[in-house]
Amino acid sequence: MLKVISQTIKIGVTYTFMTLVFLSCASENEKSGLDKIGEHYNAKVSYTKSFSRKANGKNESAFNIRVENSPMLDTLTSGQTSTAIAMMFYESLTNEEKETCETVTVAIKKSTKDKSDKFRLNGQILEACLDQSKIYNFFSEKLIDEDYDKIANSVLKEFYKDTLGDEVGVFVDSLIGEHGKIKSYQLTGIGVTTEDPNNKHYIYSGFLTFKDGYKRPYIVNASVDKNKDDITGFTLEKGVQL
Repeated sequence: MLKVISQTIKIGVTYTFMTLVFLSCASENEKSGLDKIGEHYNAKVSYTKSFSRKANGKNESAFNIRVENSPMLDTLTSGQTSTAIAMMFYESLTNEEKETCETVTVAIKKSTKDKSDKFRLNGQILEACLDQSKIYNFFSEKLIDEDYDKIANSVLKEFYKDTLGDEVGVFVDSLIGEHGKIKSYQLTGIGVTTEDPNNKHYIYSGFLTFKDGYKRPYIVNASVDKNKDDITGFTLEKGVQL
């Protein structure tokens, strides 16, 4: 299970804008994405951007994002976190910018390591991650709304059972009784299952923040197929699992 810090996330971000290949300034949308990453992980964010043109005349862009000075990132798995960071940036782009986005490379510098962990993701993967993140958001929002039956009714049919909503409710309500209402949720990473290459699922990990500041890790699974909108699995730490 992912480990997360319990401190309050502080807002703060700095930019280091550079140029590669062609002179370029960050668009307002790109700046917005960098702001969001900085706030989300309480991190310093650096940014570079390059352009290229294919033989067919199509323009392509490559983004490089460096994230550092974040106590939260020091506790998380870089591979999964980098995907969430890249998706967050990709989400901020306009449709036109997304169409020309070839890759987003994320370098995470942890205070405990001399070298950065670097991961490159292509735009098609990020588009799929972003589309299916709606399932993670739906699950999280229904927990906040305490609408557990809607969660139960949204899982794969093969996993559904009449008591599932009640089981989720009993567990979450016990946490609410101890820590107060769920105030917010925060995505920290995105992974993918590898057991069955013909049946892959995205793994969205994050934590719930309760009224008293308590943070609870959890995971929601969704198919990599954008045409499938079912919840394919979830884990609420040591509570209910699917």
